[in-house]
Amino acid sequence: MKRIICFVFMGGFVLLSGTAIGSTLYVNGDGLCGGNSPCYTHPQDAVNAANTGDSIKVYPGIYGHRQFTSPVPPHWGPGDQYAPALIVFKDDLTIEAVDPDPTKTIIQTTYNFWVNKSLPGGGGGGSIEHSTGCSWNYTTKAWDDAPATPGDCVRPTFGTAPNGIAIIANNVTIDGITAISTYPGDNPAGYPNTSGIFIGALYAGDPNANGITGTVIKNCVAKGHSGIRLWKAPDTVISACVISNDTITIGIVQPALEVWDGWCDNPLYPSGGGWCEGPNVGSSGLQILNNNITSYLGAAGFSLGGYYDGQVDHSNLYIDGNTIISNGHGVTFWGSGGTNKVMTCNNTVTVPDGYSKVGVWWGTYDGPFDWDSDNDGIKDCNEPEFCRGTVPDIPEIELGTNRWIWDGEEWITNLPKGKGPQKSFTIQDTLGCSCFQILATFGNPMKGHYKFGCSSSVIEEFIAYH
Repeated sequence: MKRIICFVFMGGFVLLSGTAIGSTLYVNGDGLCGGNSPCYTHPQDAVNAANTGDSIKVYPGIYGHRQFTSPVPPHWGPGDQYAPALIVFKDDLTIEAVDPDPTKTIIQTTYNFWVNKSLPGGGGGGSIEHSTGCSWNYTTKAWDDAPATPGDCVRPTFGTAPNGIAIIANNVTIDGITAISTYPGDNPAGYPNTSGIFIGALYAGDPNANGITGTVIKNCVAKGHSGIRLWKAPDTVISACVISNDTITIGIVQPALEVWDGWCDNPLYPSGGGWCEGPNVGSSGLQILNNNITSYLGAAGFSLGGYYDGQVDHSNLYIDGNTIISNGHGVTFWGSGGTNKVMTCNNTVTVPDGYSKVGVWWGTYDGPFDWDSDNDGIKDCNEPEFCRGTVPDIPEIELGTNRWIWDGEEWITNLPKGKGPQKSFTIQDTLGCSCFQILATFGNPMKGHYKFGCSSSVIEEFIAYH
C-alpha cells in the first residue's frame, strides 16, 4: 500500500460566499408585494431598512431615482441627494428579482448629471470634473485656483455619478436585475465614468475608498457608458449577464465591461492625475463567466487596466465561456501586473479586421493565457469548474481494499500487485477531479466511499459520463 501524506492545501479556485441567515424583505411598486411583508416600494428603501445578511426580493417594475435618507459614512447624511438609482451600502445583502426574466425588473437612474455635495459657500450641481475656476495640479495632486481667477476655486467635497446601481459594500449579490444608466457624459469628448452597475466605491475620486470585495452579479442586464465598471473590487464574480455600452451613441464610449483601478503617476501619461486616491487595490480574483458582452463605437468588449503608483495587481483572473462582440479589441490588458496568469478559455470573440481578440499592452501577463490553479497537472480550461481547487483525498477511516484516492500527485490504491483486475487511473482520466469531487457529482451521500475511497466502478462511471 502506498503511503498517504496529509497536508493542508491553501489557494486554488474556491468560490466562497457569505451564508449568514437573515430576514427577507420585499419590494413592489404597488406596495403590496403579493401579501408578503415587510413590503417597500423601492429597492433603496429596503436596503435602508435591511440588516447584514438579509435578502431582498424585488417584484417586476421600473425603479428610478429616490432621495437617499440613510447615512453612508463618511459622506452622506439624512436628506442628501445622490445620483445612482440604488446604493447598496450594507455588507452581505442579496438583492434578487422575483421574476427570472431580468428584463422585467429594472433599476434605472433618472439623473443625467453628477450630484455634488458642496463645500460651505460652494455651488456644486455640476460635474466634479469641470467646476468653474478650478484646475488640476498634477504635481501636488490637488485642485488649484485657475490663474485668471485666483481665490474662487470651490470644489465640492464629493460627488456621485449617475450609475444605475452603485455597490459600495462587501459580499453583495445582485441576481436577475436590469441596471441602466443613460448619462450622456460631461461633454461629447469627456469620459463620464458611469455604468449600469458600478462596483467598488461611492464615487470615483473618494480619498477614503479602500475598495470592496466579494461582489456577485449574475443573470443580469447592464447598460451604460460601461455596462459594468469596477474600481478597487477584488474577488468579484460576474456570470450569465448581458453587458453592453449601447445606451450612448455619441462621444467617447467606455468598454462594455471595464476594470479601472487608477491612473496615478503613469510614466507613459504623466498628466493623468486625479485617480490617485487611497491605496493601490487591484481587482485580482475577478471571474467573468458565461456572459454576453457587446461593445460599440470602437471601445473594447472587456478592458482591464490602470496605473496606480505602479502597475495594478490584476492576478488570478478567469475569463471563461463568454461571447464577446466588439467594434474594437475583444479583451485588453494594460498597465496591469500579477503573479499568476489569466485564464481565458471557451470564449467566442468577434472583432473587426485589424483588432486583436485578446491583447496585452504595457503589462506583465504572459501567454498562453491558461492556468493550473491547483497544480494538479490539468489546465483549468480543461477541467470542470467544480474540480478547480483539487486537494488530496483523505478517507475518513482508511483506504480500503480495491478503493482509490488521489494523493496530490497520482491516483493510488492498496490493491497488492498481481491480485485482482489490473487497473489504473490518471488525473487526466478524471478531468482533474479527485475522489471526493467525483462523489459530490453523484448527488447522494455515498458514505462508504468517503470512509474508504472511491470504487473503480464509481470512477469509471464518472469518466464515461463526462
